[in-house]
Amino acid sequence: MLSIDYDKSEWDLLQAVVNPFLSKHIRGFKENSKRYAKPNNFESLKENDEYMNILEIIIANREFDLFSYKDVMNSIGISSIHKTFERK
Repeated sequence: MLSIDYDKSEWDLLQAVVNPFLSKHIRGFKENSKRYAKPNNFESLKENDEYMNILEIIIANREFDLFSYKDVMNSIGISSIHKTFERK
């Protein structure tokens, strides 16, 4: 159930927020059989509040999901991964 919720949350964020923003401000390209992304205007992107807000939302969602996952792992007795999820 946790992975389904996480997947849905990531998918919703990607479709509703991230992809529309990226399609306006980031250009994808292929070089030497690898895919890359490059901002259309890097300097303006660094000052773009919407971009910073999107990054903060992504980070907050992933942090929450990692700590939720840690709680589930603790509750079922798996302790070998604890170090992976500790805050620094």
